[in-house]
Amino acid sequence: MRLLCGLKKFKRIVSAVTLLVMIFSHLLIIGELEDVMANYGENESQRKFWNEAPGQSWVKHDGVMNLRLGNISDILFDRLKGTPAFNVLDIGCGTGSTSIRLAKTLTQGALVTGIDISKPMLEKAREKAIELANVSFVAADAQAYQFELGKFDAAIY
Repeated sequence: MRLLCGLKKFKRIVSAVTLLVMIFSHLLIIGELEDVMANYGENESQRKFWNEAPGQSWVKHDGVMNLRLGNISDILFDRLKGTPAFNVLDIGCGTGSTSIRLAKTLTQGALVTGIDISKPMLEKAREKAIELANVSFVAADAQAYQFELGKFDAAIY
């Protein structure tokens, strides 16, 4: 196999792939998730960060980001096909690509709720999912948001 990019670019790709594996491969039982979330407060620094330049940049380059992450997403979503979940939470949903794809990948009739701290990214997510009745989005800090107990079968983050 030939190395088709420089070492610096390769390290960035590996970092992105590692992050995606962490995000998509964690299908959790919500009971465990609720216990963890109850222990955190608001993340004002993260809210500020993702609502300013970084969040706006992701929105601007959403198509490019989806292309860059597409191959890894394909592999990870293949693992989720047929997962018996009917109400799934997508933590850190960003511009909604994962939420939308989850709604199309999971059992027919599954509902997906995306939650993110970035309002610009959620505006883009809502725009992309406008025709999907089974996808909704919440603008909140997932670490502090008061989720309805027992509402979700599973979550990804």
